[in-house]
Amino acid sequence: MAGDLAALLAARLDEDEHWARMAEAGWPPGNALAASEDPEHYAFMATDITPSKATFIRHHGPARVLREVAAKRAILDEYNQALAAQNEMLASPAGDQSVTYEWENGRVCALLNAIHGFAAVYDDHPEA
Repeated sequence: MAGDLAALLAARLDEDEHWARMAEAGWPPGNALAASEDPEHYAFMATDITPSKATFIRHHGPARVLREVAAKRAILDEYNQALAAQNEMLASPAGDQSVTYEWENGRVCALLNAIHGFAAVYDDHPEA
């Protein structure tokens, strides 16, 4: 379950990065949103951007999204490393009896809680 959640989060971060990079590059050009052949693909048309929406979009622009993706990936990587260390300890002769294991288990749990929080924002995604 936790592995599925980590994979789901990694996939959503990949999507966020992709769209941020597309926006950073100026895609789609002009009024391509309004000219799209697939109106379901875009949640709004370019003409629907009010001044308050434009301010919000500028505040959450591509650079910020890319920083957020990098920060979340760093925590996801830390979780994967902690989980691997925990599994290695479980396979050792001392097993889960060591103080180090208890610390590592707490670290895994704390990072997993963060991942749950990060993944929660994607609850409306079809793959969630």
